[in-house]
Amino acid sequence: MLTLPERFLLFSLDDDSGKFVSQSSLSLPYGLAGAILLELQQSGHIALEENTLYITNCNKAIDDSILQDALTFMSEKNKLKNIRYWVQTVGHFVRKHKLKDQYVNRLIDKGILVQEDATFLMLFKKDVFPAIDSTQEDDDKQRIRLYLIENQPPGNEQIVLLIALLRAAQMDKLLFKKAEYKIVKKKATAIMKDNPYSKAVADTVQAVQAAVVSATT
Repeated sequence: MLTLPERFLLFSLDDDSGKFVSQSSLSLPYGLAGAILLELQQSGHIALEENTLYITNCNKAIDDSILQDALTFMSEKNKLKNIRYWVQTVGHFVRKHKLKDQYVNRLIDKGILVQEDATFLMLFKKDVFPAIDSTQEDDDKQRIRLYLIENQPPGNEQIVLLIALLRAAQMDKLLFKKAEYKIVKKKATAIMKDNPYSKAVADTVQAVQAAVVSATT
């Protein structure tokens, strides 16, 4: 079972070429920050009340080194701030500590991706990460499409969280044809703004959207 940040990251990669899609270049750090914060909410380590984020259990160990590092970083900040501040701050933490690369390495270790060299303009070499096992991503894509297009139940909360994060990061359009996207965009936006599971989720995801908009304008 992949974590929410790992599942989100897979959508930023082209399965065949292994390149990060252009739509994710600026939004990915904040999307990962949102996914990390949602994981910490689900594990009970942080809580969001009236748009203020509280660290509720910093002493409880997490069986995930990246989440543990993020929680330690937040705890050391020792600030009561709104969720928008924390998405921005954890987004900077993601970039500074190259968490994207850490998640890619995890997915390689799990047999989901493989690292290869690609040559650009016959001169420059760059690492690419094509998928060798797309089972989880294919299942997520199918569930997202069935939920948004055919109104079938999402199956689990993670699918709804993925939809909200992808919409906030402006990456949801990668999953649909142009005509389809016109139909599903409104529903995906509604899920982002009024998450059916909790207001804390909706507030977190909208903070991701605000950070992405700020980074891309």
